[in-house]
Parts: sequence; C-alpha cells; structure tokens
Amino acid sequence: RDAFSGALFIAQMVVMVAVGVIYGPEAIKAAEDGKDGDADAALDVANQDSNMDGRHSLHETYINIIIVACLCGVLSAFVSSLALIAAASFARRIVQIALIFSIAMAFAWGTVGVGLAPKSFVPFAGAIALVLSVGYALVVWDRIPFASANLNTAMNGIRAEPSLMAVALVFQGLAMGWSIYYTFAVIGLYDAIEGGDVNVHNKTAKIFIYTTLAMAYYWTYQVLTHTVQATVAGAVGAWWLRPEGQTCKF
Repeated sequence: RDAFSGALFIAQMVVMVAVGVIYGPEAIKAAEDGKDGDADAALDVANQDSNMDGRHSLHETYINIIIVACLCGVLSAFVSSLALIAAASFARRIVQIALIFSIAMAFAWGTVGVGLAPKSFVPFAGAIALVLSVGYALVVWDRIPFASANLNTAMNGIRAEPSLMAVALVFQGLAMGWSIYYTFAVIGLYDAIEGGDVNVHNKTAKIFIYTTLAMAYYWTYQVLTHTVQATVAGAVGAWWLRPEGQTCKF
C-alpha cells in the first residue's frame, strides 16, 4: 500500500548488498602466501610475513565469529521451539509456572550469593529481585486467568496452523544470516573508511554514514520481525473466523 516506503526499503537493501560485495571481503579475506625476497629486502620480507600472520589470525578470528554466530542461531531456534512447545502444552498454567520460576530463580540468586560472596552486591541484588518478583506476582495473580485464556486461545490457533512454526524458523534463519552479512559488510566499510580507501575525512560525514548503517539494519530487522507477526496474526485470525471443521485455504 505504501509504494514509496517499499521502494525505499528495497533500495537500502540493494545498497547494503552492494556494500557487502564491495567491502565485505576486506573483513574476511584469507592471508595470501608471501613471496620470498632477496637478501637486500630481508627486512621487507620479514615485515610482509608479519603482516600475513596478522591477516591469517584475523581471518581465523572472523571465521570463528561466524561459527559462533551460527551455533547461537541454532541454539536460539532450539530454545524458542522448546518454549513454544511448553507454552502449547501448558497454556493454562504457563503464566503461573513462569512467575513461580522467576521467584525461585531470584531466591536461588540471593542464596548462592550469600554462600559464595556474602560481602558482594550479589546477595543484595538477589534480595531485590526476589522482592520485585514476589510483588509483581501478587499484583498480577488475579489477572492470570484472563491472560491464560487468551494464551490458550492463541496456542489453539498455532496448533491449528503448524506451518507457522516453519515460517518463524525460516525468518529467524534469515535474520541471523542478514545479521552476519551486515556485520562483515559494515566492518569492511569501516576498515576502508578508517584506512583511507574511502575518502571520508569529515567527522560529521562519518557519523552520518554509521548512523545510516545502524538505521538500515534496524529497519530490515523490524521488517523481518513484523512480517512474521503479520503472518501469524493473519493465520490465527483466519482460523478464528473459519467455521469449525473447515480447512485453511492457504
């Protein structure tokens, strides 16, 4: 419905892809084999070898970052799937369980703090967390039945449309992949700017560029997030209005 915003979003995506293609390899390029010099250039060869070792170490560091990010993405998908299964299985009691769990964790926090570091801020922080958790539980306890009824209805809608889980996981993977790509694109551009390959010497211009990059990432991330939310809302809304026994048309 908003053609201008859609075109602007696509344009910033194209720009970020171009930035990644042009400057991203600078952030993750592997070390190249150095060439042997003659006796008169021994010092230069030593310096080149040192630079190559540094690049190789940096390359390994970036590869490790990618691996850790992928593992974190897989772990987050697994944990979110378990949370959804728990919410679907105990929809009528999950709110009470969550409140009691938070109180128990706050109590454990303070107790462990007293045992391990009684003179530190840990026991005090645990006591504060315990008081806040108990107070919050007492305030909202009467509202739990209404919240549980809404949650149970929502879980029934999710169970009726199991493909929504696949949609959420796909977009979670897209968000993770885009975050990794964006990170190395920005690192490469930053290195190019600070190294002088890109002629930007004005401090205000640098701030503008980095702020624009941050806004571009936030915009893309929000689009992915709200796409999932709109898809889930549409599917659950269609399920709610669909006559009993009728299958979904999409």
